[in-house]
Amino acid sequence: MKFQILHENTGRMRIGIPGSRMKLREADALECFLRGLQGVRKVTVHERTGSAIIFYGCQRTALIDAIRHFHYDDVTEDLSMQVRSREMTREYTEKLVMKITRRYLRKLFLPAWICRIHTLVRSVPYIWRGIRCLLRGQLRVELLDALSIGISLLRGDFSTASSVRFLLEVGDLLDEWTHKKTVDDLARTMSLNIDKVWVKTDDGTEVLLPLAQVQQGDRIVVRMGSMIPIDGVIESGQLMVDFSCALKLAMPLAVLSAMREAGDRHITVKGGKFLETVANADMIVFDKTGTLTHACPRMVRVVPFAGNDEKEMLRIAACLEEHFPHSMANAVVQAAREQNLQHEELHTQVEYIVAHGIRSTIAGQPALIGSAHFVFEDEGVKIPRGEKRIFNNLPDEYSHLYLAIGGKLAAVICIADPLREEAKAVMETLHTLGIRRLVMLTGDSERTAAAIAREVGVDEYRAEVLPEDKAKFVEQARAEGHTVIMIGDGINDAPALSAANVGIAVSNGAAVAREVADITITSDDLQALVVLRRLAAGLMARIRRNYHFIMSFNGSLIALGSFGILPPATSAMLHNGSTIAISLQSMTNLLPPADPAAQPNA
Repeated sequence: MKFQILHENTGRMRIGIPGSRMKLREADALECFLRGLQGVRKVTVHERTGSAIIFYGCQRTALIDAIRHFHYDDVTEDLSMQVRSREMTREYTEKLVMKITRRYLRKLFLPAWICRIHTLVRSVPYIWRGIRCLLRGQLRVELLDALSIGISLLRGDFSTASSVRFLLEVGDLLDEWTHKKTVDDLARTMSLNIDKVWVKTDDGTEVLLPLAQVQQGDRIVVRMGSMIPIDGVIESGQLMVDFSCALKLAMPLAVLSAMREAGDRHITVKGGKFLETVANADMIVFDKTGTLTHACPRMVRVVPFAGNDEKEMLRIAACLEEHFPHSMANAVVQAAREQNLQHEELHTQVEYIVAHGIRSTIAGQPALIGSAHFVFEDEGVKIPRGEKRIFNNLPDEYSHLYLAIGGKLAAVICIADPLREEAKAVMETLHTLGIRRLVMLTGDSERTAAAIAREVGVDEYRAEVLPEDKAKFVEQARAEGHTVIMIGDGINDAPALSAANVGIAVSNGAAVAREVADITITSDDLQALVVLRRLAAGLMARIRRNYHFIMSFNGSLIALGSFGILPPATSAMLHNGSTIAISLQSMTNLLPPADPAAQPNA
């Protein structure tokens, strides 16, 4: 693509694209491409002027070279939602400009009697709304608007009536614009971004097809942990919880603006009521893996038992674990790959037990791999004679996978899942923001859980918990009167996320967890939780301030008007002016702008 550098300073570049005005899709394609470049922090594309402003932290030459090789057809993803947003901005900008232009053209060029007729006709809807409020016995803003316009018309003051009506129309237009844009931003934030699905044919086979080719009546296969891509009727299956998401699209302007601001900070909120709950919460329950840790575990060592070979045990473990895309399973498979261990199929069938482990058969003997609860308590596996001391001295700082063959412990695989660097600081900050109880739930052993709890700084923990145990703990806390936030990322966390007052999922977790959750954090940084708490608290404070101001200010106008101190026109002007002002104030950000260089990665 040909372009010119119009202006440049450290970390900022403004480029111009020569030629006619850019099309909407071209502008969005360029913006999408630039946002995807490594090191680019912020991008704004102006289609009218054919220019783009880029904030970057990468090499200047690499950025210029990437733009030079860009072509609009290179962007293949669906840009319909982005285009609609840009079209909406253009549409309402033109409406606002045309409304102001037409008003002053009428005043300058049309005779006074035509302007009066126009004012009368356009005032009828506002007067009718006021009459309906009066008939219903309601004292609402519409009644005050109708009184100010009606009294001005009866007094023959058409100029005042026209000004009041014009301000009302401008306010309605701005309110409609803000509402639609916020809803559109939320819809774009929560889009599924699924492009292909598995379709079952008449002969029972499964074919991977683009989503656009799916027809009514097709049977879609949705596997464990996947996201349901389209609406339909469930033909067969089991997934784990019943849930519903209430998307509050008709919330007050302040709430919608807060939801938009949360989206700008990589936090997707599925309804305004969840922000209120976050502001009032006094207890946060964390799942450990993938939430307090990075969800990128790695195998540290294999402790063999019963005289088994260390590499052979790793090879068997990888052979079992490769069938299931769990983070700890991936760590085992990756370790075998790094050691060049070939693990061809040694078994005929593999059974996955959710939150427990894997059951199979190898060389005619039962083989198990999973948690201590599953291997020792459920399956009755024994520790080989004389090796109890080795078992008791397993390192506490690691998570353990237990491999058993023929009813005896064959090996323990030690896996490190490092804590997030910011976790301890986040716990301390949440305490200062009014959270009284911070709890960690994990399927790890008591020794491992205690070590991690001390390091991260939670108030309490529960070890060796099952999915149903997590949900029961949350339900018990709610029964005790706590307002509970649950944070997790896996299939196992879905019941607890659903049971909490607010469920929060992290973006790199299972799709079912994100689907059940009320809020999704799409940044790989726990500081987003602190941002969410402060944003929710700021929203509730703004709502209270707005409520008290509106009640006191408009109550004063009514009182002053009743005693004849303020004329109707002045009261109407003050009322409408305050309405526009408080609407504009509610559209402002609740939190100070973050440094682009310090923002968490999406």
